[in-house]
Amino acid sequence: MPSVNARSKSQVRRDNSLGQAPPARSTGPAGFMALVGLALFATRLSAQEFTVAAWNVENFFDTRKDSGHAGEPVPSADDLKIKMTKIAEVIKYLKADVVGLIEVEHVELLRTLTRDHLAGEGYEYFALIEQTDPRGIDLGVISKLPFVAYNFDVAGHTRGILVCRFTVRGDPFYVLVNHWKSRIGGGEDIRAACAKRTLELTNDVLPRYEGRRVPTLVMGDLNDDDADESVTALEMGGMTNTLKRLDRGARWSYPWYDQSKKQVHYHTFDHIFANAAMLDRQGIDLVPDSARVVRPDFMRRKRKIAGEEFDWVDDSFGQHIGYSDHFPVAVKVRAAEAKPDNGR
Repeated sequence: MPSVNARSKSQVRRDNSLGQAPPARSTGPAGFMALVGLALFATRLSAQEFTVAAWNVENFFDTRKDSGHAGEPVPSADDLKIKMTKIAEVIKYLKADVVGLIEVEHVELLRTLTRDHLAGEGYEYFALIEQTDPRGIDLGVISKLPFVAYNFDVAGHTRGILVCRFTVRGDPFYVLVNHWKSRIGGGEDIRAACAKRTLELTNDVLPRYEGRRVPTLVMGDLNDDDADESVTALEMGGMTNTLKRLDRGARWSYPWYDQSKKQVHYHTFDHIFANAAMLDRQGIDLVPDSARVVRPDFMRRKRKIAGEEFDWVDDSFGQHIGYSDHFPVAVKVRAAEAKPDNGR
């Protein structure tokens, strides 16, 4: 069973259904089906509207060198505390009920983050499933809502798709957290495989289990822009790019300086996609025009390149510990009136 942790007040609660367990993997729905029943016993959300966010937190590592990767970041205890404090500052600003976190090394970092830096914020649940990325970076989720999680592999990629199932007022909905292959060395074929796998999950695997299409969000760092082939493939597969409506100035989430071409690029790598069931205004649905790139002033800085100043994210450089090299993305979701849960 995957690592799904539930915490009551300041203590981590462990039992037979919601405890620390070895990582699990699946290439199909069978393993996931056994887990979904757990969510049916969870307390339902009382609020009508809630926020879901995703954020690449950039190299969130602990103080031990244990990944086997020569370039593994190993922060000092003081530097890690600063990093956690800044991550928590952003999460508090987001006021999100569910946050997908990208580039996290181990589940213990999420435990410390929620217990020591987000105490009292309501993040009672968190999950991270260890994968095979050579850098040691994984996908995690912290949440105010109970959920179950499972990793679905992507052929040729070292990071799978973290599939999280929530139940709100008797209705299920899914959040798929992604971190697709970087552009270093190309990677177009692997990002295309990620898109294909995402559509298999949203259009086949999950509806086949549920017996119907259910509201689903696909979020995360896809390492491609809105117009790139892997991203448009999701649209062609029936999903809506909820951030595409934003103008270019509001849409970018990742700035990058191409030294070879001496050019600054403002990339739209971080995405929120919704399937048709999330937009049909029945049960659980998206709040219209609520998707946004979140760029608070405290996360921004000016970067001088070749004598010219550019808007930038407050990332790490030199001895400075920044927030991340990405801005978060977020969207609001609303639930219909409560109804009895008949077990599915």
